[in-house]
Amino acid sequence: MQIDDLGRAWVSNGGIGFEGEQVELADKLGGSITVINPDFTIAPFSPITTTDMRRPMGIALDSKGNAWVAVFDNNMVFQISPDGKIAGEYKPGSGDFGPWGITVDGSDRVWVGGFHTKSVYLLCGVNLAACPPGSKTGDVLSPGENGFVSQALQLPTSLQFDQAGNLWLSNNWSTAHPVTGGVGVVKVLGLATPVCTPLLGQPIRATAAGCPKQTAAVMPATGGAFDTNVTLQWTFAIGLLLLCGGIGLSLVKKS
Repeated sequence: MQIDDLGRAWVSNGGIGFEGEQVELADKLGGSITVINPDFTIAPFSPITTTDMRRPMGIALDSKGNAWVAVFDNNMVFQISPDGKIAGEYKPGSGDFGPWGITVDGSDRVWVGGFHTKSVYLLCGVNLAACPPGSKTGDVLSPGENGFVSQALQLPTSLQFDQAGNLWLSNNWSTAHPVTGGVGVVKVLGLATPVCTPLLGQPIRATAAGCPKQTAAVMPATGGAFDTNVTLQWTFAIGLLLLCGGIGLSLVKKS
């Protein structure tokens, strides 16, 4: 899930598999993106889906408000405009590379984790000036068919940049223990343009002068501000969602 500068939550509904069962953790709109307004109503253009959007996993926002979605089952990356239109479909890797985690750096370039290839792919984003001359949005900038490869990666599922431009990746699965979990976090030093953290809203590029203070963003849907109270509301909603999903999963296992 990501929250944009208007306070809307962009949620990928891909579900997770467990012992042959498919458990949907959001509103059972598997294979879609749901956009929720700050007042918890559904955006009029939501849910967003196509026949090619099978099991969307990670989702990230760029500085222009575009949502970038890693779609696991059909090995694609979708670009969705702020008004909910699908602006592009891209395939950074060959074969079944399993895109899962996704993030955007301070130059609006898109980084995608390959679950099956144990690697990271780099795509040109909407800021063409940050890409090699002649590049287009969605062009693959990482080397080879498998992108950036490291033996430290074990089936990565999420990734994020910090204020120093370091990339952090989670090994949520292990090649030795594919169900019980991975063994730690991988940090790649100075890989890309820094992003101001903590990330609340769309990414802000970190500069030599530091990061601006993140103030409340106006939310037209409610006329209020995106403040701590709203953050707590989202935290409660997400916690309740995960609790319900855990109860449902327990019932599935018992039955």
